[in-house]
Amino acid sequence: MIGFLSFDYTTTSRSSSFSFDNHHDVDSPKGKVVKQIKQFGVEVNWVKGKHYEINDLEPYRLVGDVELDQILELNSLWRQKKNDDKNENVTLRVNEDEDDEVSGNFSNTIEACAKIYQKYKHKHNSLNGSNEINNRLNVHLNKMVSPSSASTCTMQPHENAMFAFYQKYHDFLPSWVDFEQIKRGVDVFITFAPVAGQSLYYLSLVPGFSIPKIAKVLEQTRYLVPPSTSEQVLDRLMDTGGFVSNIMLHDENGLIANSLRPGGKAWTMALQVRTLHAKVRRSILRNKRIQWDIQEFGIPINQEDMVATLLAFSVNVLSGIEFVAGVPISIQEQKDYLALWRYIGWLLGIETEQENNHTRTIQSSKKGIRENELMSLNPCAKGENGDDVIIHSHALLESIILHLMHPNESSKRAARHLLSIGRVGGNDTLSSDHHDQHIKKKVNQSNNTIAVLYRSIMCRRFIGDELADALDIPRRTNFSIKANFAFLLTTIVLMVLRVYTLLTIKSCWFRKRVYKKHLHMIRNFDKVWSFRHMERMDKAAKKNQKSCPFALIKPPTHEDVHYKND
Repeated sequence: MIGFLSFDYTTTSRSSSFSFDNHHDVDSPKGKVVKQIKQFGVEVNWVKGKHYEINDLEPYRLVGDVELDQILELNSLWRQKKNDDKNENVTLRVNEDEDDEVSGNFSNTIEACAKIYQKYKHKHNSLNGSNEINNRLNVHLNKMVSPSSASTCTMQPHENAMFAFYQKYHDFLPSWVDFEQIKRGVDVFITFAPVAGQSLYYLSLVPGFSIPKIAKVLEQTRYLVPPSTSEQVLDRLMDTGGFVSNIMLHDENGLIANSLRPGGKAWTMALQVRTLHAKVRRSILRNKRIQWDIQEFGIPINQEDMVATLLAFSVNVLSGIEFVAGVPISIQEQKDYLALWRYIGWLLGIETEQENNHTRTIQSSKKGIRENELMSLNPCAKGENGDDVIIHSHALLESIILHLMHPNESSKRAARHLLSIGRVGGNDTLSSDHHDQHIKKKVNQSNNTIAVLYRSIMCRRFIGDELADALDIPRRTNFSIKANFAFLLTTIVLMVLRVYTLLTIKSCWFRKRVYKKHLHMIRNFDKVWSFRHMERMDKAAKKNQKSCPFALIKPPTHEDVHYKND
């Protein structure tokens, strides 16, 4: 009974953990050295060849998104050339009635790629056979790296890059994409939606966005950290939920996982989010006021950061379900769920096996690394050494956490801000220093509220006391009635979720009923989000503001999104 009432993430057995004798250095069954590393109360059985060393991961911090970064650069060069030539007869439009596809507006880039694709696709020969497809794909990838390559059509370099990008993701799917399995992965999320939501917030969002090198980017974009207001944070959490809900919803009258197929709503959203990331990356690097330190922080929104985020949405959800239920879901369900996020990661620009040449080429030109030395991290897939997808995904996440999770003051501010949401207001016009003082004052006043204490204690139970202490998350004290009441509430909620989740795992009848209920709840959430999102976009339009597709960051300034003065 005591074990059934125990909710301690640091002692929860994970199905993918390596089980060896309790020594600091032992030999694995395959004869590889294992080290037990303890960080924030969690022991990691480090296996050479399965985990990644710091020196293995650092190069990935110098790689952004080769394809979209290249498109933005070519668009910028094209605009600069036209401005220099002062040729008013040449425009950057598909036709005069359509939006400027290369103006840098967050909402237009993917639409612009689609227009160029529709315009030129009939001028390209149709392809038959997998070898021809792969050869054509390689040609497009080479054009992305070498934009001066000759084109078979009368396209400008930026049009060629945009055409190649859209055609690749619209027409050519990797061989490992199985929409039957992806649909089963969607079903896993819907089935365990209540626990998945809790895991994303307490296990992924709060500690993940508190990683200093990731928080540094968030500070520049005002995304979920000070000086963003509570209303802005709620909107952005809703936006993330809207993206996830659209991934999980599908047209009942269409194909399996129809929304995720090329041209579908979730497919388009993923590419739009990817474009947003590329424009944020470019904006930060080009902003002279920021003076971004690449050596210290890496390229903004780099491959390691993106992989970490993807694993937070995949592996951490599976770990959260196991923490709440006390038992893991089936191995096949775990693999199906990881397959879903592997596909999403591919759409979001995370390097996979087919994109290895991108990473190698860029790295060899920038850092002198030998070609073939830097391989893709390949999250949510089998490891380079043939490791099982579950083992590789967990080992990769553990490696990144050991590499990046070193909380500092910015980490504490981010954690407080997220857990105090709805309680900490603020004056949007305050300077950064005054805003920090204002936030601290408000946090001190609100830390003793039931809502904040509840979220803080629940977060502690998900991530453990040692990491929570490092993030300065309020803890329960014996002399605080409110804190003890909040602890009791978390216990009751976790107990209900445990029973609910175990019934879902064990009972087919119960699973079918809750699946329908969860699907209905996700659809209702999507309707509410869609309405609120449209309202915010309308307000931004009336104020003549340029805004990203989901308002994930502040409306960008004219200088952020227009590159006429490159």
